[in-house]
Amino acid sequence: MKKIILSLILILSLPTYVKASDLPPKLGSEQVIFLTYKLAKETPDFAEWAAIDSNRSAKELERLFKITAERTDLSRFHRDLELALYGYDAKTEEVPLGEVKAAFLASPLLKIAGVEVHIDNADDFANWKLEPKEYQKIVSDNSNEKRYNFVSTLNVKGVNKTILRDLDNKLVLNLSWDKLYIYTKDKSKLLAEIDAE
Repeated sequence: MKKIILSLILILSLPTYVKASDLPPKLGSEQVIFLTYKLAKETPDFAEWAAIDSNRSAKELERLFKITAERTDLSRFHRDLELALYGYDAKTEEVPLGEVKAAFLASPLLKIAGVEVHIDNADDFANWKLEPKEYQKIVSDNSNEKRYNFVSTLNVKGVNKTILRDLDNKLVLNLSWDKLYIYTKDKSKLLAEIDAE
């Protein structure tokens, strides 16, 4: 009996994570850009990109593009993002999550690559519902820092298609979100799972 109790205590004290095996592959901003070109069946101008990204040669960018282009498991992927917990409205009992959308794609290649991400159901993840007591507990558990950063893992439901936009000739990657997992910054605790409505 003691062994069972000790085992339960040990299990309950372990960090709470969504298993890595439950998530689709993780992609960085650069890989998202490469995926967009892959779906558009276009080849980037690696020499032009290398002139912007001084840390990478055209040959290196081409090699990285080929790695992404050859993958067949990218109809779903996830991103790790940071959120600042601020702007809580006690009346609506919500924390705005605008940072999720704003921080989704950041790369020195973004401007020259001409890639834009469109998230069909971004409004589903606009706010995090928290009762005042829950909000105060989360803040107090994090040294009363209201601007404490949270790491959120974004599970993307699917890539629809890439289209050419008429106005500024950008490639638009159309996505829809499936789930948002919000953790403490050290990922020791899962604070919330937000599903698409």
